[in-house]
Amino acid sequence: YFYTDSVDGAACGRDVNLKKLIKVLAEQESPQGAMRVEYREFSRLFELVAGLVVRNRQPAQLLLISAGPAVQGEIEQAAQEELMYFMERAVRESLRKVDVCTRFSSTQFLIILVNAGPEHIEKISRRIFLRFYKLYGLKDIDIRYETAEMPPLLTDGAAPEPGDPAAT
Repeated sequence: YFYTDSVDGAACGRDVNLKKLIKVLAEQESPQGAMRVEYREFSRLFELVAGLVVRNRQPAQLLLISAGPAVQGEIEQAAQEELMYFMERAVRESLRKVDVCTRFSSTQFLIILVNAGPEHIEKISRRIFLRFYKLYGLKDIDIRYETAEMPPLLTDGAAPEPGDPAAT
């Protein structure tokens, strides 16, 4: 079921005016930047994007950002949460609405970058990091990233091996 009050004039049930519904959906306000979802939703969106990667032959990257104290040792939980709050803001504000992010652990964000090739990763990461330091300040924080091209998935959910015809 959907929230009927927001579908002013589109009616419900069999009398849905699809064109009005599309207009209402398109005009809904949504936060700027990357979509933030919980991990369970992220894994489903990963499957969707992986299917689009294969079908449309468009690139997508998986980006893992880790943040913690620059000096080895423990960081207080409140300080780590503050750091991750600003990291989430930096990620969301630096990316497009078609990109998706999730909090992966207490120190990491996992991001799907749609229609981005490996050649874009350094520029994208730099943009996120600069935004983070602008929001959080130049504190002693170590930020790292890892990236991988999103693999096409086989019907059983496994990624094909390099050279496998299913990979093309």
